[in-house]
Amino acid sequence: MGKAFGGGTKKAKAPAPAAPAPTPTEVDAQVKQKDQDRRRQRIAAAGRGGTILNQGTPLTGQSTILGRGA
Repeated sequence: MGKAFGGGTKKAKAPAPAAPAPTPTEVDAQVKQKDQDRRRQRIAAAGRGGTILNQGTPLTGQSTILGRGA
């Protein structure tokens, strides 16, 4: 009777185990310092970029650090 009506069920196979996570390595103090310096420099540049006016774009009624726009 089993084969006439679809037969038995198959077992699902378990997925293969994941590869182990790589072991962390110690980073040199000089490398950490350079990374922090670069990060600070990017943050400072982003802050300045928001306040510098570009003479190539027309002012469209928005406020600027120099006063009201045109």
